[in-house]
Formats: sequence, structure tokens, C-alpha cells
Amino acid sequence: MVDENIKVKTVVWVITDIGINKSEIVELKTYENKNESFKFYKLYSLDNYWHYGAKLENIFLTENDAKNELKKREQEDYQTKLESIKSIEDLLNFMYVRMFSEEYTDWAGIKVAEDKAKEFGYNLNK
Repeated sequence: MVDENIKVKTVVWVITDIGINKSEIVELKTYENKNESFKFYKLYSLDNYWHYGAKLENIFLTENDAKNELKKREQEDYQTKLESIKSIEDLLNFMYVRMFSEEYTDWAGIKVAEDKAKEFGYNLNK
């Protein structure tokens, strides 16, 4: 993760909703409203050619650091979801709220549902 001292024009790797994005720092900004205030970087994507913002905890100086953090976050997400299912009812409710979507599919959630179903003696049809 980077700190507030990183310079404009530095190339960084950013964890976003769609994966890791190679980007260039444009400027450090502060977001404020009546409930919260936080610092973020305005970035320009070198992969997708658009501007966006990201919090400091999602920005890394090396691609490897970003990949390692993303893998860690994905494993934590998987484990949290796995531990939340303790019955068939939990499993069915879990699957119900995680439908395949054109815009977003919760792949970790689907994997958890498949694994838990096997643990309970069921096989899910794909």
C-alpha cells in the first residue's frame, strides 16, 4: 500500500472491483461529507484509459504486492462466506442472493455454495 507522500505521475497498481489496474497518479484529493472524510488518489488507468479514484489501501507500488493483497482479500472473503453457512437453509439462502449476472457474478460465493453443498452431501447442478 502506498502512503500520502507518493508523487504525481508515479505508476501504481490498483485493486478495483474488476481486478488489478495499472494506473498513473494524477493527484491526491480529500473526500468530505457530513458523515465521513478520507483521502484518495485521482488516477488515470493505463490499462483502460479512464480516470477514477481509489483509497490509499487499494494502491500498490508493485504489481506483485497488488496481486498478493488481492489473493489475500479473496481468501478472507471465501472463508467468511464459508463459515456463514451452517445448515441447508443457510446454504439455500446464500445461493438465492448470489445469482449469475451480466454485470457482476460473485464467483467466490458460488464456489462456497458448491463446496458447502458437497459437505452436506449434495451436488449442485451447473
